[in-house]
Amino acid sequence: MKATDSDATPQPERVAISPLEPLMALADVEAYLGIKKTAIYQAIKEGRFPAPIQLTPNTRRWRRADVVGWVNALAGAR
Repeated sequence: MKATDSDATPQPERVAISPLEPLMALADVEAYLGIKKTAIYQAIKEGRFPAPIQLTPNTRRWRRADVVGWVNALAGAR
């Protein structure tokens, strides 16, 4: 029996990531910014910090370019 498009299981949204693009774990983001995870997740909730990419159910990473861009935007706003 041939599967149709309507039978397909919905797939999560895919995020394009270059294989050479550095990704940062939460501990790396904390060390780079000098703030704790509670402040990071609060800023994400408020829309003030980029959300991580969900790689697996238990693995989240941030694009280093997003984190550095966020810092540069803050510095430019001064």
